[in-house]
Amino acid sequence: MKNSYLLSVRDVMVYGHHGWYEEERKLGQYYRVDVVLELPLRHGDMSELTETINYERIVDRIKELFREEAKLIEELAQRVYFSLSLMDQGISGLGVEVTKLQPPMNQVGRTSVRIDPMRLIQ
Repeated sequence: MKNSYLLSVRDVMVYGHHGWYEEERKLGQYYRVDVVLELPLRHGDMSELTETINYERIVDRIKELFREEAKLIEELAQRVYFSLSLMDQGISGLGVEVTKLQPPMNQVGRTSVRIDPMRLIQ
């Protein structure tokens, strides 16, 4: 988008009861969520929250979405992506990555799902 800027909210740590295996859902674990939004660059003063999206709203929404159990991180990434895309009409691009920090597999440090059609997350 012409005259836009990127707002990144990275390393949002969320605890949730998700996973394919019942034991994972029972015990719960931490996930990391990264979000990048493309927003219109407005002329004039950008010193007020009304001129952008308050990233606290983004974090609160992510935490809310993680309260409901899911079996796959693909589902969690979809929830975050579609929910945030509806948060503000000015969002012209969005990238979301959800990382499971301790998957229950030997020799795998982490797994992640990225929904990022515009390749905003670097």
